[in-house]
Amino acid sequence: MTLIYLTNSMLCEDFDELNKNALIKANPSNQNFHNRLIRAFAKHHQVIAISYRPLATYGKPSFLPYAWKKTKRITYHYLPIHNRKYIKQKRIIDDGTKLVSRILKAPKTTAPLLIVDALNGTLRQLAKKIAKKYKLKTLAIVTDNPLLLSGANQKKAESAIKDMQKFDYYLPMTQALDILVNPSHKPHCNITGISEERQFHSSYDKPYLFFCGALHERYGINNLIQAFMTTDYEIELLIAGHGPDHYVRLMEKKDPRIKFLGQLTQGDIFKYESGALININPRPFDRALNVYSVPSKFFEYMTSGAPTMSTEHELLTPKYEKLVIWAGSGSPSELKTALVQFMALSNAARDRMAKKAKETVLAEFGIDAIGDTLNQFLMSLR
Repeated sequence: MTLIYLTNSMLCEDFDELNKNALIKANPSNQNFHNRLIRAFAKHHQVIAISYRPLATYGKPSFLPYAWKKTKRITYHYLPIHNRKYIKQKRIIDDGTKLVSRILKAPKTTAPLLIVDALNGTLRQLAKKIAKKYKLKTLAIVTDNPLLLSGANQKKAESAIKDMQKFDYYLPMTQALDILVNPSHKPHCNITGISEERQFHSSYDKPYLFFCGALHERYGINNLIQAFMTTDYEIELLIAGHGPDHYVRLMEKKDPRIKFLGQLTQGDIFKYESGALININPRPFDRALNVYSVPSKFFEYMTSGAPTMSTEHELLTPKYEKLVIWAGSGSPSELKTALVQFMALSNAARDRMAKKAKETVLAEFGIDAIGDTLNQFLMSLR
């Protein structure tokens, strides 16, 4: 089966190159998830990824030309970007439709399944136009509730949810997302997360805790810093991520053990994760948020080869009760208690926890395992 995957993710090296010179860097969370999911689909199928590159600001650069790259079973087509307001979206939809027309005219091409990152409004419009024009079936990937995104406009988010309900098949991350976007109970397959085996090693020469993610206060970075600053351990807290960094930079000046690394490439993130004493997800417990989403770094931390600390989560805590250092609801005091608990463990106990976590998660959520799950789902649609 041939799959056309509408996305704004890229090959990892291309994403890093795009971000290198950007004034405002693109959010890597979406990139990482969809890049891995594309590779999982490609285990059993040819994937044509049609990507519009995630430029965060208009005008800089003003234009990116079309480009394509092929790697194993995946062909990436990067649409040309006319990076001007009111023009960018229309041209992406027009150029994307023309590209699909050329793809479908190729010899021996059978009707592909059209897959779309349904959280992206431009890609939703492109998918609907292509599906209607060429009579293709659509599979919507849904990774979050639009109403819960940072800075969400309620009317626009509610409109987006209604728009998402018009696809043929669904790939939501949680059961609650399926209920939200799939009220007609169309065929669906829940994919809670995806991770990958990797071999990276950190050369950082001091023991450290590691956090990587969004720097918005609502995701717990402030609480983590406050918890760490009440300890006197001779270790460092390394922070990498994107978003508002004023508080992080301020605390970095107050406590020399805190180091802000900025936004790193995925390869560098893997290195720091592998060498950490422990990787930390401090996102405060929020029942409404948790039923719709899984912390984006959780499974990546679990397969890093280092232990994981996380705030509690309805889906994750029962499943991995003994494989994670749990930090309650994520208050500064609970994060400190969890850190003290971890630091009291022997090196052997830490290693056992990390090894078992990696084996367990890769068996269920590794790219190969997810690839098999996706293939079974696709075969059931025939």
